[in-house]
Amino acid sequence: MIKVNKQNCYKVLKPELFNAGEKLLGEYELNINNLFKDDSLRFYKSFGATEDYEFETFNGLCLEYRPKTQILNLQCFSYGGICGFTFNENSVDAENLSYSDKECIKFTINLIRKLIDNEIIEYDDIIKKDPIKIIAEFGTTSQKAAEHMQKTLKIRR
Repeated sequence: MIKVNKQNCYKVLKPELFNAGEKLLGEYELNINNLFKDDSLRFYKSFGATEDYEFETFNGLCLEYRPKTQILNLQCFSYGGICGFTFNENSVDAENLSYSDKECIKFTINLIRKLIDNEIIEYDDIIKKDPIKIIAEFGTTSQKAAEHMQKTLKIRR
């Protein structure tokens, strides 16, 4: 079962498919994220009616690929980015969800399923692994950052 947390990190198995200005799987346009000046690529999609945008209650999905680490980050958020949310494949059947919530959940689950089926990502959510091993595996050198990440994950669990 696919589960989406507030922060999701996946190891990319086919980095050659991530190119600026091109569409991943022919559907998801990747654009350069100039904010960090690290050549990361981003796909963004928002969900909601006109009123949702007016009152900042829309949902969104942000997919960011970082070529230096070969990591794909995925985040879903509500209220114009104020808060994230978690869900799984069964969540779409909940009666108390708004149309934009359901639309975001369906789109995100389908996107992840396509990435898995096309062997673009490894679904084993790497954030659940030991953060020190993640940092060693992906080339970050700050031991203090690793220790901080370890403490943060312990608090979340």
